[in-house]
Amino acid sequence: MRIMVIGGSASGKSEFAEEQACFLAKRSKTNLIYLATLNPASGGDTDKRIEKHRKSREGKGFSTIEWTNCRQIPEIPEKSTVLLEDLGNLCANALFPPDCDDERNKLSNEEILNLILQVSQKARHTVFVANDIFGQNQNLSLSIETKEYVETMRFLTDRLLKVCKSFQVIAGVPVKIKGGLWSF
Repeated sequence: MRIMVIGGSASGKSEFAEEQACFLAKRSKTNLIYLATLNPASGGDTDKRIEKHRKSREGKGFSTIEWTNCRQIPEIPEKSTVLLEDLGNLCANALFPPDCDDERNKLSNEEILNLILQVSQKARHTVFVANDIFGQNQNLSLSIETKEYVETMRFLTDRLLKVCKSFQVIAGVPVKIKGGLWSF
């Protein structure tokens, strides 16, 4: 099973995604894997965010695998339950690899999607977490890099919504998405 959980910042999406992954792993008696995509070298409040997510997973049985190099598919146990947190960080890692200004090293939208689907195919269940960046900032002037990021996220989200049972979490309340991001 594939589940997509979308929500704004501090919406409760991570907690809901963790609950879904834990339920699926328990029901199917599979390994529970947390696929962490936030690069610790990203700067800002990265350390605080990583620690917050580690604490929220304590005692739930997750094994953590870091996936910050998008050129390599992470080694995950076959037929496990994978929680991929989150698509936005994975997208940024693929589009803007650290220590690399060479355009040729960026992955295309299709390449990123194929990597995600390869990971999902190895797993028995996959729960994806994504930030809802589409309903805001529509009229802002964005840099070329930010536009590229938004368009790639739109592409990935659109494709994954077609193959996942999907939820949008708003203020801690999950709402099932039917047919598209804004068709409830």
